[in-house]
Amino acid sequence: MIYVMDTKTLIKDFVKNEGNERVLLAQYCIVSSRIRKTEENDAVVNVTHILYPNKYTVMDLKDDESTQKEYVHQLENLEPMLFFSNIVKASIKEGYDIIFLCSPNEYKLGYMSIIAKYIEDVFYIPCIEYKYRDKHEVRKYSDSLALKVCKEVKHQRKNQMSKTKRGRQSLVKNMSKKEKIKILKSMDMYYKGMSNDEIDETIEVYYIED
Repeated sequence: MIYVMDTKTLIKDFVKNEGNERVLLAQYCIVSSRIRKTEENDAVVNVTHILYPNKYTVMDLKDDESTQKEYVHQLENLEPMLFFSNIVKASIKEGYDIIFLCSPNEYKLGYMSIIAKYIEDVFYIPCIEYKYRDKHEVRKYSDSLALKVCKEVKHQRKNQMSKTKRGRQSLVKNMSKKEKIKILKSMDMYYKGMSNDEIDETIEVYYIED
């Protein structure tokens, strides 16, 4: 399950209701200007730099519709979308509880509610404000549809990376031979019996350096 909450709710409600084991197994995403990650912990990631609202407009978020739309536009950028797709896949495939976390005062600004609604609307998966979990609207969700959106986001990322030399280098680094051959075929530069060295050299000259 994916939740948004503040630190007070985490300590007083989530820990009390869900138990220590579930708390320890959860993955935490810090979206706060006031919470600092003080030590290395694979279960905690700070995503404030991509998800925290613009510091000049954050105080207007709760009451100003145009500011809310501006924040949603921020969430639509590829970097936040990639992060959302990763945590959605982790929630579905690994069964992790994902906790988006901020301070109590920041929670009052309303941006965590926007994050929750955005994830639900775009990825078709529940994202619940924990303090309002009993009032959460019951909707039909689809894991397969959520994973389809994640796949589309990954495809968008590949398209973006393919537009720069550094991006193409990064893509090729993680490609299988089959994927490299597919690229060469799309360029009409593959012939049967090409050696691995010939494939890599042709990719380097005509794909990466292009």
